[in-house]
Amino acid sequence: MKATHALGLALLALALTACSSANSTTGTPTTVATSVTTIAATTAPTTEAQVTTPARPGPCVSSDFRASLGQSQGAAGTFHIALLLTNRSRVTCTLNGYPGVSFIAGTDAHQIGTPAQRDRRVGAAPVTLVPGATVHVIIAVADYGNYDQQTCQPARATGYRIFPPGSTGSLLISAPQMVCSKPGLQGFQTTVVLPGTLSD
Repeated sequence: MKATHALGLALLALALTACSSANSTTGTPTTVATSVTTIAATTAPTTEAQVTTPARPGPCVSSDFRASLGQSQGAAGTFHIALLLTNRSRVTCTLNGYPGVSFIAGTDAHQIGTPAQRDRRVGAAPVTLVPGATVHVIIAVADYGNYDQQTCQPARATGYRIFPPGSTGSLLISAPQMVCSKPGLQGFQTTVVLPGTLSD
């Protein structure tokens, strides 16, 4: 009877030990999984907040500029003149392409002759201007003396009207000279906008 009682107590003690061990094994992974999930949720937004995209300079407009004349030279009956555009604004902007250039006359600065044609020997590329920076275009003007009067119809121009690329506003430059005023005569060209001045 005593042996049976002792064996029963031993089996009961073994069962309690096994139960305690099983509880401790199944409880631990639940705690670890909860901890990992919490860390992932708190660190993900921090990584996304660090991504930024830098802003690009916008296009220049005519009111950003001061227009002036640069170097000039003549060869074989054609004059090459640099027209300068200086960024007088307080912001950085970009230009790309050909300006519109024409001769003007009279107190009302009306156009005479045909606007400058595009000289396509140099391709267009964006030019960035920080405040105070200067770009230029080179215009080629054929000497009116190269033509007879009927073909040329000489007239006195007071200067140039310039439309910067992409701008609907214009700038005036004073430059009195004799030019051909007959529409359609091809003796006037302009390059794309180029960085710096002609002497740079």
